[in-house]
Amino acid sequence: MAASRVLRRRPKPVIPAPSRVRQRTLHSTLVHSIDALSISISKGEDAKALTERVTPLLLPPSGTGKWQLTPTSDGLIRTFRFKSFKKTWGFMDAIANQCGEVRHHPEWSNVFTKTTITWTTHNPKGLSGKDVEMATFCDETAREFGEVEEGESKGCGDFGKEEAGAGPK
Repeated sequence: MAASRVLRRRPKPVIPAPSRVRQRTLHSTLVHSIDALSISISKGEDAKALTERVTPLLLPPSGTGKWQLTPTSDGLIRTFRFKSFKKTWGFMDAIANQCGEVRHHPEWSNVFTKTTITWTTHNPKGLSGKDVEMATFCDETAREFGEVEEGESKGCGDFGKEEAGAGPK
């Protein structure tokens, strides 16, 4: 009888999450440096100008917006919520139309009244001016379509109704 060998897998290396402490200590700085935000900038972009444009879009303490850097720091991610599926779909349609104009597309997902959008550039990899331009466009468009806070959207039984009593009779 042959001796059996037990195969053991090596444990995966632990990759620490980005430090929020480093960002908090820079809160008083008006414009954060590329190193401070750890942004992966797309090749050919003006790093300083892009950082100045993206900083206001970011969640506090870095900025005053609602976007976050992706875990790999090469894109922006944000979730939008609307009162109804109809409003959500209208928002997504408006974004899709603008994508055709600027020839840049997001990674996105939609579940009823919630849409999560990621802007990143794949070639050359990193955050680009188009990503920042489209994130800004998303914020403006969300306001036009009546973005709401979490918990203010309707449930699945309210598919397409904009107001009470607006459904089919």
